[in-house]
Amino acid sequence: MCDFTPEIVEEIRNWLKANIPEWSDFAIKSTAKFLGFYVGTGAGAMDWTEPIDKFKARVQTIRTSNGPLRLNCYTYNAKAIWVTSYVAQLLHLPRELALLGRTAMSTILRITCNTFRHGDFFQLAGIGGFELRSMVVSCAAALYRTSCSTLPAWPR
Repeated sequence: MCDFTPEIVEEIRNWLKANIPEWSDFAIKSTAKFLGFYVGTGAGAMDWTEPIDKFKARVQTIRTSNGPLRLNCYTYNAKAIWVTSYVAQLLHLPRELALLGRTAMSTILRITCNTFRHGDFFQLAGIGGFELRSMVVSCAAALYRTSCSTLPAWPR
């Protein structure tokens, strides 16, 4: 790996001018988005930024809709929880985002964050409440499905 410096950019630009002149005007950056994933030396946590922002926006939309709790839970399960699954096919969910999922569930149920333990949210359906899906489990399932079915050549 090398540092992304102006000298490196100039070397790349010169190579492009010499070998592929029609590409010599492309923007040369340390990071670029390719098929929904950031690649390059500056990628890091950028892969999760957009899905998490979209997830938060959907939770806020559910919160401000003032719908009944059953509709909030259905919308959360159908529209919000899956936003992170695409990136989770190839990348592990950052550890700190488990708290975001718990906060989101509290938000759509209109309760304070410390009302339930984390596991209690997933037991509500058993006592006549509403079914909620876990963002962490959904992401882990996406990663598992990818490793088993999409890319079966990966070593077990």
